[in-house]
Amino acid sequence: MSQINDITVPPIMIKAIGALILVTLLATAYGRYSGMTETAAVPAEDIVEQISLSFVDQNDGSVSVIDAATGQEVGTLLSGGDGFARGVLRGLVRERRLSSIGSEQPFQLFRTVQNDVTLFDPATGRLVALRAFGPTNDAVFRRFLKSASQEG
Repeated sequence: MSQINDITVPPIMIKAIGALILVTLLATAYGRYSGMTETAAVPAEDIVEQISLSFVDQNDGSVSVIDAATGQEVGTLLSGGDGFARGVLRGLVRERRLSSIGSEQPFQLFRTVQNDVTLFDPATGRLVALRAFGPTNDAVFRRFLKSASQEG
């Protein structure tokens, strides 16, 4: 059998660890409840194009992508396809449900001066930098911007 040695931890070390944990919890709570969101990472002056989008489930399993400002359909996410877009939206909608937020408020899709495309949920403060998922997945959302329709 092994013998357990008595290890004495100085009281100042225990207090320091406790203080570190407390400061971490307070900083996290402040960031979460003070209205601070990730949008601070994208200054408004860097946004060159923006569209408000609503996503409406259809009976055939597809999802209509609606320009919330005009009410016009700007695209469709097909049933059995567009898995990346559906996965991103599922995650954002799940977070809204967990926070008891409805689907009334549209999502914001914007392009920056660096040509990055980002999906933002103003209801929860979630920001999805689409470039991080590669050019193919980035293009899935980029096609809903007006500049994309002008390119082709």
